[in-house]
Amino acid sequence: MTKRQYLGMMGTTVIAGLIGGALMTWLLEVSRVNAQDVPDTIVVKTIVAEQIRLVSSDQKGLAVLGNVQGESGLVLFDGEGNIAAKLTILQDEGIPMLTMGKPGDLQAVLTAHPLGAGLTLSDKAGKARLTMITTSTIPMLSLSDDNGVQRVLLMASPGPVLGFRDGNNTVRTLMGVGEAGPYVDLYDIRGNKRASLGATSLVDDTGATVSRLSESSLSLYDRKGTVLWHAP
Repeated sequence: MTKRQYLGMMGTTVIAGLIGGALMTWLLEVSRVNAQDVPDTIVVKTIVAEQIRLVSSDQKGLAVLGNVQGESGLVLFDGEGNIAAKLTILQDEGIPMLTMGKPGDLQAVLTAHPLGAGLTLSDKAGKARLTMITTSTIPMLSLSDDNGVQRVLLMASPGPVLGFRDGNNTVRTLMGVGEAGPYVDLYDIRGNKRASLGATSLVDDTGATVSRLSESSLSLYDRKGTVLWHAP
């Protein structure tokens, strides 16, 4: 190899090294810039979808947002894939409803209606056993038996009233405090008032009040509501 050839080879090596180093530096810079361009949070203004599903690392369903069984809402699942809670909007009425508990198990349902809000606790058969409702003026609490028949009703307006019904949903006893004072009314199997203890009003056949009795009064009625006897 001549001296000129040696120098030429050395020059080519040096130039190649410089070019390679510059190219590597450029690639590293581009990679660094591209990595910086990827944001930690992706901002999207609008997502259009019928359903959005969240799953665990082993692909088990955790939640569904969207149209579920004809209702728009959010459904949460437990570790076994059963519905644990759901927040839905009843499309026909537009009423929001929050349901907690598995189908076929004890459930609690919270609803909000323009006429009032309520909480219902149901048994495993899906029958309401306890219901709390409040309107703009009247709060109420009712208890039902295992057949779903309302047996106890408590109201707090215009005066506190506690009512008891039989298995046929007929009022049998009312206890309360009215404008005149406390009272207890007893009803027969047909729902006719048969006896009153305490402050009450006696009415004629037209429904007009003819007299008011004090808290110490006892009144007995026939099946038509006519007073048979009262004292004092």
